Amino acid sequence: MVRYIHKWLTANESAGHRLDKALLELTREYPCDVLMTLLRWAPSGDRAATAMWGVIMSSTGTAEPALQILLNVLNAWPVDSVYTSDGDSTGVFALAVSSCN
Repeated sequence: MVRYIHKWLTANESAGHRLDKALLELTREYPCDVLMTLLRWAPSGDRAATAMWGVIMSSTGTAEPALQILLNVLNAWPVDSVYTSDGDSTGVFALAVSSCN
């Protein structure tokens, strides 16, 4: 579902905030699944991904769990590997930090 929201936002530049409520509900119910999907599938700097992170981080009900999950991911990440596991050499720290801005 998260990938479909991202795909729709990528294809529809004037999407505005139509899917914000659905994204927030998904994040409240399945915070780890939503955030891990975003970290794995949404490229850093992508307009749609940035909008999705912004929605998640702007809600008091989702920001705190999201930050805790991101902290856990960064703490568990191998020190000698600063890239995502999908082979595209995207810096995982850049993804996490960009989500907090």
